[in-house]
Amino acid sequence: MMDVMIPFSDKYYSQFIDVSLSNRCILHCPKCPRTYMDEAQWKNHADISLENLEKILKTFKNVRFCGKYGDPLYHPQLNEVIELVRKYNNNVLIHTNGSGKSRKWWEGIFDRCKGTSIHWLFSMDGLPEESYMYRIGQDSENVWEIMKYGASLNLNISWQYIVFSFNEDHIEEAKKISEDNNIKISIMSSSRWALNDPLKPSTHYIDSEQKFRNVDKIYPKCLYKQLFPVYTIYDQVLPCCVIKSVDNELLKKMFDMKLSNFKDIKDIMESKEWKEFYRILEEEPQNAPATCKAFCGTAWKFKEYE
Repeated sequence: MMDVMIPFSDKYYSQFIDVSLSNRCILHCPKCPRTYMDEAQWKNHADISLENLEKILKTFKNVRFCGKYGDPLYHPQLNEVIELVRKYNNNVLIHTNGSGKSRKWWEGIFDRCKGTSIHWLFSMDGLPEESYMYRIGQDSENVWEIMKYGASLNLNISWQYIVFSFNEDHIEEAKKISEDNNIKISIMSSSRWALNDPLKPSTHYIDSEQKFRNVDKIYPKCLYKQLFPVYTIYDQVLPCCVIKSVDNELLKKMFDMKLSNFKDIKDIMESKEWKEFYRILEEEPQNAPATCKAFCGTAWKFKEYE
């Protein structure tokens, strides 16, 4: 039987929490939710407040700043965010496209990162001269220079390389230049493909998990794979980044629990509503919310805990 993460234990709070700092972004990536969702779903969202962020950082040691609709780089108080990370000595991954900031700005922000456990992950899909073909608006050659500069300061710099048709033949070259510059590289597959999509790479680089979705049984990754079990966006704390709509009464109650109304994030996560949500996932997966079934449905043979 596979090890199950018991919610609200010390082990639970040692997991990563995914924090959306901001909805702001300057790029226009074709497969980003911003490009096909109603603009009203993200446009009026605020940046997370420092007060709410502090409630998270003092509870969770391990934090990822990413974003469902935006990029953490554009939070207007990023300097103060980093000072809070320093205060609580968090392990933090900042996932960014790296665009739109001057060299002087980067010099200042990297200087603030010295002595912290901050790991920068730059999304650059392909070699520096081609990433803009998907990351529309990205000055990827400038981003590459910033990545090299950060690595030269002995900061923790990584490169996320999602494979597309235009860059799948350049992977080995990318690995070579990343190694030469002391930059870790992660080659990623995607499952966001439409039929006959011109950006779609060869079969070898397509996320195989996609073909097991939307089946009758559920494999709740938050319990069994233990991947980013909590997602915070502005004033909400959600069990997962894919849960965006309320499709049952329990989720409605969870959505209504605003972080700004609580002194501690644990007051939300240890509520009867949250405990009931995870009980259902573990004991009654057939009664899980529709979103959980859609995104965590998987072939039953992959349930290692059977």
